[in-house]
Amino acid sequence: MRRTLPLALFSALLVALPAVAQYPPPPPPSAPAPQAATNVDPAYLVRYWYQRFLGHDPEPAVYSVGWVRYLRTGTSPQWVLARILASDGYYLKNGNTPDGFMHALFRDLGIQEPAPQDFQAWVQTASQNRIQVAEQLLQDYPNTWMPPNQ
Repeated sequence: MRRTLPLALFSALLVALPAVAQYPPPPPPSAPAPQAATNVDPAYLVRYWYQRFLGHDPEPAVYSVGWVRYLRTGTSPQWVLARILASDGYYLKNGNTPDGFMHALFRDLGIQEPAPQDFQAWVQTASQNRIQVAEQLLQDYPNTWMPPNQ
């Protein structure tokens, strides 16, 4: 009896909690942009990122309904770039593996790769959530991804 009562209470608590899927996804953050982004045109910024990280100009839809619109409505540049870097296009371009993705991120952001054990921890995280990895690196190294002063 003593063992079943706590188990029953715990089970009842789990059933009463709402599932994660019941919550709406959070809107993109409107965190303040890094200092260098305050005077950079959003269209220029997106074009710069596409050319630098993907090696080509963005598709026309990017300007009308995509990343540029997010930037113009106050979404942080870090949020937008994290999703560009976590995109299938960037992932495919860099080997289509978590290992290749991480090598490319460190290289393209100009960041020295960590020790092998730490690098493998990044690879493990990237295999589950590329956006999280990109956001973390962009946050930790904010001066590596904005265009040079015009």
